[in-house]
Amino acid sequence: MRQNNSRRDFPQTFMKLEQTLRENLSHQWTVEEMAALVGLGITAFSEKVKSFTGFSPLNYLINIRISEAIKLLKRQDVHVTDIALDVGFYSSQHFATTFKKLTGYTPSEFRKKNIPVTD
Repeated sequence: MRQNNSRRDFPQTFMKLEQTLRENLSHQWTVEEMAALVGLGITAFSEKVKSFTGFSPLNYLINIRISEAIKLLKRQDVHVTDIALDVGFYSSQHFATTFKKLTGYTPSEFRKKNIPVTD
């Protein structure tokens, strides 16, 4: 009766994965590396992430990066470029484009408005 086990354990594995990613966001993660962290092949990993989050692994990672950036943007003392690099974007331009696509605001607009975010 243990064949369902890996499916049931995945949420816990997934939490560990997310924690590891959040702690190392400046690292340029590949799908291969993320899959290896949870001990799955790329295809199985991609399918599980998709069914669990609704996103591909890389889009899931981008969402984590943006959610961390939102936390950092609330601190007025941290420069937007530093935030971009800290959360793993290769340039502030790329960060701003992605941020606006996902939130509807540029990082600077978001910071000005200091929009309350519900977790």
